[in-house]
Amino acid sequence: YPEIFGSDQRKAPYYFIYGRRPDGQLMRNGDDFTELFTKFGKYWVNGGTINALAGSYFKDTVLVNEAMKEDNLGKGGDYLFDFLFYDTQIAGHKSPPTLPLTRYFKEPFGAMIARTGWEDGLKSPAVVAEMKVGVYNFVNHQHLDAGSFQLYYKGPLTVQSGVYQGKNGGYGSEHFRNYYQRSIAHNTMLIYDPNEKFIWGDKEVINDGGQRLPNNNRETINLSDFLGDEYNTGEVLAHAFGPDSNRPEFSYLKGNLTAAYSSKVKSFTRSFVFLNFKNSKIPAALIVFDNVITANTAFKKYWLLHSVEEPVVNNNTTVIARSGKGYSGKMINTTLLPDKNNFTISKIGGATNQYEVFGKNFPQWPNAIDNSADSATWRIQLSPKIPSANDLFLNVMEVMDDKMVPSSIFLPKKIETEKFVGVIISDRVVLFSKAGNIINGHFSLNITGSKEMKVLITDIEEGIWEIRSAKDHSKLLEVKNTEQLLYFTIKTGNYVISKK
Repeated sequence: YPEIFGSDQRKAPYYFIYGRRPDGQLMRNGDDFTELFTKFGKYWVNGGTINALAGSYFKDTVLVNEAMKEDNLGKGGDYLFDFLFYDTQIAGHKSPPTLPLTRYFKEPFGAMIARTGWEDGLKSPAVVAEMKVGVYNFVNHQHLDAGSFQLYYKGPLTVQSGVYQGKNGGYGSEHFRNYYQRSIAHNTMLIYDPNEKFIWGDKEVINDGGQRLPNNNRETINLSDFLGDEYNTGEVLAHAFGPDSNRPEFSYLKGNLTAAYSSKVKSFTRSFVFLNFKNSKIPAALIVFDNVITANTAFKKYWLLHSVEEPVVNNNTTVIARSGKGYSGKMINTTLLPDKNNFTISKIGGATNQYEVFGKNFPQWPNAIDNSADSATWRIQLSPKIPSANDLFLNVMEVMDDKMVPSSIFLPKKIETEKFVGVIISDRVVLFSKAGNIINGHFSLNITGSKEMKVLITDIEEGIWEIRSAKDHSKLLEVKNTEQLLYFTIKTGNYVISKK
């Protein structure tokens, strides 16, 4: 029978292919029980026959190959599924290394996963970054994690926190409702209004300062209700990667996350930029830029970063390593905004305070010590010191081997112009609009140093733009509506960039 599934159904399983970590596990999203019954080191099976069914139906060799890799197709594990879905004409002809390194997953998800490679194993050089806007929240098994991100390099460096089902209970437990499913367990933003109440069904749960519970966490069976404002939690404003679409140097995603919060938030946009340096020592960096406006200057903002091992905080840097279980990765986060005299970084976690929510811990432990649980029990909370309705956050996360000394990293430096703020790192310049508006006029840019720089300027209006130097050399670039960025390579000098 033709068209049982729409063509977009073919694309859904690719999220799990792109989100596959080199250690064989998957990036965590929503309620995750696979880690509880899968021993560490075993390649995770994702939903049994999802890849096999979609691969067979759409004649997709990548999906069938993934089903075979999960060891549940074509090997007699289940003869019925082998009979239904295994097709020797399409099996084993293509594998993930042939795929582009970045993929955008459109609404209703609104997320992007960027990689530097497809190699497997604990020593794999592949970096994996998930950047999520989250356009709708289906509640139930989905978490309050709009705007969150995860980063993996030779180990899970920043992850989703909490345990789905453990020794202190499972679905619906105190840990589940007050921590695991809430924003505080994810790498996103908290805005704490001390008078805000959170209602789960008919019961009040703790105020974590996070995102609202759509319809008090009640599902709807009506599509028109679902597509209304109650379940809408964000909007993708721009997305792009390039300039080579197969091996991109940058991957960019920007979202408006205001709808994910109650009226305590007047405006919140978050921009992600993943940079592939193609460098064996410092392979990649993830940049996160936030522009937050609250309804009250007294509402405190908390930028969150979760880790498995205890972070080391020194002034504006936070070092996170992952050295257990054979992992050997490290991440250094450099905070460039708020300014160095206007922020505090609090470190929370440890054996007796793993899942603390503003003074109250909701303890939980995995059922078995040999399973795949990351068990992230540490986080930092970055907050401005001076109360303000409008705050900017700019954080740069570089990944490297755990033995790498800090002096060897690309030192990120803040760059600021009249209209933009951003970072210079290695041979890259990345700029964001300070006011949050789309730039449509002209502006100046001064590039210093002794080498060519690759420049990424976000928040640019659609159209044709000219980059002109003081020596009267110029080039024309087109900005597309879905991308809203300029990307080009220039030498040292002063430039005027204007829309034609």
